[in-house]
Amino acid sequence: MHGFLGSDITTDSMTTLDHANHSIRRKSFAPHYTQSSVSQFQPEMHEYTFSLINVRNVAHEYRRIYLT
Repeated sequence: MHGFLGSDITTDSMTTLDHANHSIRRKSFAPHYTQSSVSQFQPEMHEYTFSLINVRNVAHEYRRIYLT
């Protein structure tokens, strides 16, 4: 049985690999997943993360004030 990109299905499952083997596998499945590519999206990821944290904090504060 074949999985994603025609590979053996067992290679698509999550495994624990040492850094070197993980790097080799990651580059074969996602060549765009490099530090320079990811850093281009850092401002968007940063903004989204702060928005997510803010929503969580507002919800937590709401529960603390109104539901206790």
